[in-house]
Amino acid sequence: MSSGTGGAAATDVADGQRLLAVLEGQADVLARLDRGLPLADALAELTALAETHGGVRDGADVDPASAAIHAALAQTAATAGERDRERRIATALDDVARAIGARLDLEEIVQIATDAATELTRAQFGAFFYNVVREDGEAYTLYTISGVPRERFERFPMPRNTHIFAPTFDGDGTVRMEDVTADPRFGRNDPYFGMPEGHLPVRSYLAVPVVTSDGGVAGGLFFGHSETGVFDGDAERLAEGIAAHAAIAIENARLYAAAQRELARRHEAFEQRDQVARTLQASLLPPNLPAVPGLDVAAGYRPAGEGVDVVGDFYDVFSHGPGRWALVIGDVCGKGIDAAKLTALARHTIRGAAMHCESPADVLRTLNEAARAEPAADGLLMTALYADLDLRGPAPVARISAAGHPPAFVRAPNGTVTTTRHHGPMLGGFRSVDLAVEEVALAPGSVLLLVTDGVVEARAGGELFGEERLAAVLAGAGDSARGVVDAVSAAVVAHAGERLADDVAVLALRVPGV
Repeated sequence: MSSGTGGAAATDVADGQRLLAVLEGQADVLARLDRGLPLADALAELTALAETHGGVRDGADVDPASAAIHAALAQTAATAGERDRERRIATALDDVARAIGARLDLEEIVQIATDAATELTRAQFGAFFYNVVREDGEAYTLYTISGVPRERFERFPMPRNTHIFAPTFDGDGTVRMEDVTADPRFGRNDPYFGMPEGHLPVRSYLAVPVVTSDGGVAGGLFFGHSETGVFDGDAERLAEGIAAHAAIAIENARLYAAAQRELARRHEAFEQRDQVARTLQASLLPPNLPAVPGLDVAAGYRPAGEGVDVVGDFYDVFSHGPGRWALVIGDVCGKGIDAAKLTALARHTIRGAAMHCESPADVLRTLNEAARAEPAADGLLMTALYADLDLRGPAPVARISAAGHPPAFVRAPNGTVTTTRHHGPMLGGFRSVDLAVEEVALAPGSVLLLVTDGVVEARAGGELFGEERLAAVLAGAGDSARGVVDAVSAAVVAHAGERLADDVAVLALRVPGV
């Protein structure tokens, strides 16, 4: 009796050890399956476990322990198959998501989605009908085809909201049919009451709406097969997963396209603004300098940066009486339309004042009064230099007055360069301005050079171009007014680079030598 009891106990222990070994073994197999172990290898290992631990003792019926082991391993094999199927679906969807997520071209996105979904669902052919909205707001439908040549579909009209298609185009949900021809919704819409003649044979049918995050229907994925019962739950899940990824990619593509259109619109607007600015800037400068009897005159202007703003640099040369000429250069401290208005006001005011003001200082005082009275000039200041040139004597004489402006540079016939000394306050900020007048005799071979602050304040890092460097350039410049202007402009660009921080205006007058 005791011997029998001991034998049963030993059997129970052995069966328990067998069960424990099987449980540990199948847990290990499932864990490695999740980490990438091929399904065939996993099933082979489970079979080996059954042979090792689930064998039936000779001459005996299947004992409870062996039956439990076989049942557990059978269940584990089924679980392994399910997990492998889930893994393959997840991997496939991940691959598709990466493929379409890396693209921003709408046509490319929908074609990749259509090809992938057609292959993964085991459809014979698939189509993606999607909605496109043009810039003018007009909506239309395009489509991609996979599995068959596009020509097979081109002669058929776009699908309509029939009883079969409506749930997809309305975004109501997935439609899966084992045999579309047996469905009560089939064949109820004219003019075909079914499939058009020559249409690809469709028995198995699967359709998934592509719905964006705002609830809008971007389109629909449609799949067909000539045999019945092809599409199962896995195919449905794959199609739905691809549709979800496609919806995100389509939204991104639309946002990207909208951003590109906005960038193009802004670029066009900036180009137009730049053109307007340059045209307006040019209108504030004399198109051509007049010929001054017996003298050589030239001017140059170089806009700063991209030139998208109208700035206030200006110059002018005009006659204001027999043997009397005026050379003017100035700079409104600002940009844009208000600066342009004040620049235009300055040119016209100076021309008018020169006709009745004998002193150059009085011309600039008149400009100061006009600037203070101009509403558009509120808060804007300007600098100006006015040179009254008298040609009635044996040699030209320039009477010069400056208001907050860089001095006039004079190169003597021997190459020595000097500057005017008196600089009054800027215009537009004070009711009255104290301005001086300097007289400069211009002997034959002399050069008078006027510049805006964009020349002397041009920077290379923290180093200004400066008046000393400008004087050196003038001393070595050529013997023509144009040569002087070009030499100064080139030196400024060489110092500060092509993209200047401020506009540069240069006006030169040369008295020919004897």
